[in-house]
Amino acid sequence: MKRSAKTEKAVTLTPGNGNWMEGWSECELYWRGKPELPEFSRFPKSADATSPAVLVRVNHGCGSYFFSSLTPESFDTGKMAAAKYARLISAVLTSHGAALANSASPYLPDRSLTIPLRNLRWEFSLDPNDEGLAENRQSGFDGSGKWLSGQQTLGGESVRPGVGYEAFLERDYAGVSFYRLRFKLTAEQATAKNMRAELGTINSSDRTFLNGKEIGSSAAGRRVYRIPDGLLKPGENTLVIRVESRKKPGGIVDAAIQLSNTDGVTSFWKRLYPGGDRDYNYNPDWIRQY
Repeated sequence: MKRSAKTEKAVTLTPGNGNWMEGWSECELYWRGKPELPEFSRFPKSADATSPAVLVRVNHGCGSYFFSSLTPESFDTGKMAAAKYARLISAVLTSHGAALANSASPYLPDRSLTIPLRNLRWEFSLDPNDEGLAENRQSGFDGSGKWLSGQQTLGGESVRPGVGYEAFLERDYAGVSFYRLRFKLTAEQATAKNMRAELGTINSSDRTFLNGKEIGSSAAGRRVYRIPDGLLKPGENTLVIRVESRKKPGGIVDAAIQLSNTDGVTSFWKRLYPGGDRDYNYNPDWIRQY
């Protein structure tokens, strides 16, 4: 293997290569910027190869070997080149008669899951003396706190994430507070793998607990915490977020609040055009399961 020179061009077929990648054109794989791609070298002159040599086919006996130095993850997350490369791999495998691992369905099952939490019934409690952890509020207990929920102001402001808590308290507050949410999951939702709690921006620091177990803490940036497999359960679950705020607006102040497993580069192998369906509104847009 060698590194090809940084280049701003598409992967193209070498002239005279025949139809070994029939149905694939030069526009199928291109990129913006100048990536440095791993390229095959010292392969037989009789082999078919792209330029640069990131795809190589070597005939052997009655069949052939197909080599690829790239994966969709070789490109930046969310870039079209990654999606196009996933589609290319699927097309090449299909054209060479690769058998499906699941003959009942030619497509990968969609195991993505997003559970919105922002608009559910949240509870909120101040903790000016910082006694909440000692009272085990992180496990869902009330402790000595007065828990607020629902509409709190004549103007209709309710306890909810996505706005500073000053909006529903109708006063300023600097110190420790707790958000609590009890929500129900089906058995299928509770057994989903690779779930994360996406909590947006919190002013200023937080410690986040799910069913009594701490799953993350931070003092800056957007909060995305991995949920250990098996921690979610069918039926009622309890999410508790301890917030310590010294500036306005305080609390969980923006972004979608949700549980999700839809992030990550593995989505390229399932959905070819992340963020849009282009002209592929039918499932051939999905990578087949080999």
